[in-house]
Amino acid sequence: MGATTFVRIGTCGSLQTRARVGDLAIFDSAARHDGASRLYAPLEFPAVADHAVVTAAIAAARSLGVTHHVGTAFTTDVFYTPQEGVAFGGYQQSWAREVYEDARRQNALAAEMESSVVMVLTRAWGLRGGAMAVVSDDVFASVDETGAFDAEGTFDVGAAQMERLARVGSETVRVLAERDAARRTG
Repeated sequence: MGATTFVRIGTCGSLQTRARVGDLAIFDSAARHDGASRLYAPLEFPAVADHAVVTAAIAAARSLGVTHHVGTAFTTDVFYTPQEGVAFGGYQQSWAREVYEDARRQNALAAEMESSVVMVLTRAWGLRGGAMAVVSDDVFASVDETGAFDAEGTFDVGAAQMERLARVGSETVRVLAERDAARRTG
């Protein structure tokens, strides 16, 4: 198909209080807690977004007046396992108990499921890649008063948030195309 730029656009759970539900997270890197990226490169290989994609996403968010934060994604291919009491029958391995708290202390911005794979593959293959996501929940506020996971009371991914995300994503692609054209003619 000839695509050379890939931007993951989706949702994430905030790990930092500054990133509130409805805000946009622009990921410049990702902590690789997934299984798929390890099949393509060792853990020592960094999951880093292309600088042009990151700066275009920032420019797009600013031009649209969207509250945004730039930082590291905590990418995991398991949705609920790190949250105590969420997995079937309460099953959880001991190493997973503090994984989100560790990510918070390491200043990861938000948890999500795809960014590290996009960043590793595009970097390894000489393409451009990046990621952005609307904050749909606060990872640490996702349990109810009994300690049980409360998906319905936690997630907020309404039409307004999705439209804002789509607009920033589209504007990011437009900014990249404009910059590419200027570089070709300049």
